Amino acid sequence: SDQAYEIKKACQHLQTRPQVEYPFDILPSHKLTGRLFGKQAKDTYFMLRDDVVYMNHGAFGATPIPVFDTYQEWQREFEREPVQFMSGNYFSYLYDNIIALSDFIGADPEDVHLVENATTACNTVLKSLDYTVESNIVHVNGYGAVNNAIKQISEKKGIEYRTISDDPPIDIENLLLMWEEYIDDNTTLCVIDHISSTNAFVYPIEKFIEIAHNRGKPVLVDGAHTVGQIDINMREIGLGYLYIILTNQRC
Repeated sequence: SDQAYEIKKACQHLQTRPQVEYPFDILPSHKLTGRLFGKQAKDTYFMLRDDVVYMNHGAFGATPIPVFDTYQEWQREFEREPVQFMSGNYFSYLYDNIIALSDFIGADPEDVHLVENATTACNTVLKSLDYTVESNIVHVNGYGAVNNAIKQISEKKGIEYRTISDDPPIDIENLLLMWEEYIDDNTTLCVIDHISSTNAFVYPIEKFIEIAHNRGKPVLVDGAHTVGQIDINMREIGLGYLYIILTNQRC
């Protein structure tokens, strides 16, 4: 994206994580009391009403209080001197975050890009690839916006998309066989969830990636629900494309 290009251009002289001096404590340790679950976590970390049991973190909200406070502090910092903020350490802050994130997911910093949301990330990958009239995309049925993006690019390019159903009960061995059967010499991209948004099933993505790589095909993993729940190292599993959400996972 243009944003990612500008970030890296502005910080191209930085070979390691920059020594960035933040204007405030970006995540005060006194606000974090350890790993809590259930009602204790809700009462400690969230602003939810007592009568609300929130189960939709994969869509939007509810933001943990320490994160929300930090988010507001960044807004205040910007409003104190907008021009200085944008022309000062803005790109260094972003680059520092890129390097921290790349360490967290086992990726190279130059391969990590910040975009608005998961749908943008998915479309960025789909629209960046070269297709021919013989091309096809193989995917395990996933999140609605992802399914729609695959359908849209396939119809626009006049190519085939091959959908593997994830209807329960899930037979992982059968899914792997279908995945292997659907991938052929004309497959341009293979797409699969890490944690399914439709049924919360955790796919053994290493096995799916291995099959695709044996055919020389790249894999895009929808990791919108991965970070914070499952450790992932892109280098170790040879993952070509991964998109994640960092704003709405924890409750």
